[in-house]
Amino acid sequence: MHPGAIAAVTPDKPAVIMAGSGQVVTYRELEEESNRLAHLFRSAGLKPGDHIAFMLENHPLFLVIAWAAQRSGLYYTAISSRLRSEELNYIVENCEARIFISSAGLAEVATTVSAPGVERRLMLDGVAEGFESYEKAVEGLPATPIEDECQGSDMLYSSGTTGRPKGVKPTLSQAPLDTPGPLLQLIQFLFAPSDDSVYLSPAPLYHAAPLRYCLQFQRLGATVVVMERFDAAEYLALVERYRVTHSQLVPTMFIKMLKLPSRNDYDLSSLKCAIHAAAPCPVPVKEQMLDWWGPIIHEYYAGTEGNGFLYAGPRRLAGPQGHGRPPPSGCGAHPGRGGRRAAARRARHGLLLRRPALRVPRRPRQDPLRAGPAGQGLDHARRHRLPRRGRLPLPDRPPLLHDHLRRGEHLPPGGGERAVRSPEGGRRGRLRRTRRGDG
Repeated sequence: MHPGAIAAVTPDKPAVIMAGSGQVVTYRELEEESNRLAHLFRSAGLKPGDHIAFMLENHPLFLVIAWAAQRSGLYYTAISSRLRSEELNYIVENCEARIFISSAGLAEVATTVSAPGVERRLMLDGVAEGFESYEKAVEGLPATPIEDECQGSDMLYSSGTTGRPKGVKPTLSQAPLDTPGPLLQLIQFLFAPSDDSVYLSPAPLYHAAPLRYCLQFQRLGATVVVMERFDAAEYLALVERYRVTHSQLVPTMFIKMLKLPSRNDYDLSSLKCAIHAAAPCPVPVKEQMLDWWGPIIHEYYAGTEGNGFLYAGPRRLAGPQGHGRPPPSGCGAHPGRGGRRAAARRARHGLLLRRPALRVPRRPRQDPLRAGPAGQGLDHARRHRLPRRGRLPLPDRPPLLHDHLRRGEHLPPGGGERAVRSPEGGRRGRLRRTRRGDG
């Protein structure tokens, strides 16, 4: 499935609803606008395997741009809207983007892009020096699909907390656009969405999970409600207003909602599945969320690299740290060194499930931190002792800190959830930000 198939049946169904403004992008508009931009890519000489980059706030056309690149067989890099000029330029140049798209709201930073490989610069909602109007550029282009439509892929970057941001570049399949990918199959298996689902996305769309999950829910014909920024009370009000069925959050969002005195005043009965990731959830927070929302909370541990996934469903989250097993899709421990016998031995000791590592291209020579052994890319596998029943506890960050730093991998905001402590208060941790980034 893809937006064109949905638009053919329910053209006026909302594909995107912006939570703050209420602006709606229908499936017909999503299909036609992404087709126009795909034609612009082809007219600019971009072919499958080429690259675009865009830096936007949570904008009504964010997912339109992603779909345009996806259906054109391109790599697309969504860049954090919080980056400084130096970091922005590094990513745009490193990913070899030929077209760069931003918005008037981010013009101050966007206009500093000087990557020599960028051939066209487009700006939404206005113009700035060196940019042409996005709206005028796509005006009059065909709203029908391009002739050589095929699957593209995102190429996203780490936040660079252990050095330069590192891009994760998967191999393009160039399969037909309606070919279901592994992520869609995984989401369907674990969370059972449908075309009647309403998915609420409260996080910045440039992050891997929000971007990918929004696109997959749209493949099914669901409505995606996008928050411009997270607010605990507004989140609960949106669940009630739009009868939200699915959502993905992080533990700090749970903490903020649990602190609301009026949190029980909202009707959350439509919510069937609340997914949380990005960081392990503190035990008191998890227990209170299960008491409040019931057994609808799903937890997983994964990475942008897509080379590992550990899932714990609601029944397993009642344990002290949450427990999970690999999904029954043939994904197990990657043999690695020593063959399958060694892999089985590592699995008994709790090695998180792995896939062959993805390519992490063009790391600068001057960067002293490496992403892993040469040619192996990043690896989120970790050793932990498994109980006899074979379920793996999800520990908090500190036990993994040394291993992350030793391997030069991206370390998400470690221990942040524990620093804020539980909703009841207690000793308040203080976090010091050492850089302006995604943390």
